[in-house]
Amino acid sequence: MDINEAAIIASQSLLLNKSRTGHEFPYGGGPHQPKLSGSLWCQYSMLKTRLNYKDNVNISKFSKLVEFLKWKHQCYQPEKSSINKREILKFIEHAADETYLLIKTVMIVGIARAYRTDDFCKMEMADVTDHT
Repeated sequence: MDINEAAIIASQSLLLNKSRTGHEFPYGGGPHQPKLSGSLWCQYSMLKTRLNYKDNVNISKFSKLVEFLKWKHQCYQPEKSSINKREILKFIEHAADETYLLIKTVMIVGIARAYRTDDFCKMEMADVTDHT
């Protein structure tokens, strides 16, 4: 194996395992459906990373593409969370520990560690130790 092959293998391992499947769609060959502007930016980012590592092409210099994404993003209204900080604190303070202690614990751990949705799904009872 020469140095070029070693460099290619090393650069391919830089793609995050979590997002590797998104990068593997051959230039948008995945499911075709209308995209929200946030999804377009995400897809642009994955495509930019894939093209940069696999084909050594920097698409961030394609100004018309970036302008199009900015134009699509102007009308975007992000959804507000239906739960706010006050409601979380009220639940933690007033909900009965006998019934909701585990839910409170998971909520506090998730907020303290800034978990994403999939991190919550992967959480298991073995991850929580009961000290009562």
